[in-house]
Amino acid sequence: MVASRRKSREVALKTLYGIEISNNPSSEAFSDSLEENELTPMMKEYAEKLVYGVRGNLAELDALISKGLTNYSLDRLAVIDRNLLRVAAYELMYQPATPPAVSINEAVSLAKKYSTAESGQFVNGVLSYVLAQSSKANWDPATAPSEFEEEEEIYEADSIEPVVEEIVEPNTEAADEFNKVGKWTIKLNQR
Repeated sequence: MVASRRKSREVALKTLYGIEISNNPSSEAFSDSLEENELTPMMKEYAEKLVYGVRGNLAELDALISKGLTNYSLDRLAVIDRNLLRVAAYELMYQPATPPAVSINEAVSLAKKYSTAESGQFVNGVLSYVLAQSSKANWDPATAPSEFEEEEEIYEADSIEPVVEEIVEPNTEAADEFNKVGKWTIKLNQR
């Protein structure tokens, strides 16, 4: 079985947080985060990919996240929330094999763990906007790169609960609203 990427995301989050609050170089902050967490080589590689991917695309990610904020600016967000959004946005924009539900659910879980109780909903809302702007807005696992099976196995193994799960009746206002969200196709209850 493939090692979970949850720890990789957590180390990336801690590293980015450390960079921002202490102005340490990326490599030093990454080393500090690794000392606190045991990672397999594959997990370390993914954490490093996330850290350097976010750092290398920071301006674009920040601009995209900022557009998803309503009546709020990126610099007013808590440092942990800002960096959590960056990690998940990077996955949504630059990791084609990672299912969007995994990226969003992982971000929500980390927000609940490291931020406030309300941060989970906030992160979910902002990332829904980011998802709608990404190539994953019309996610189709059948056309995903081969790494998808690996991530899907992780998703099932960790038993991550979906952020929103609701059955709606077809041809109703609720069904129309759900079908608009992030350009996802929603399976309707066909009784």
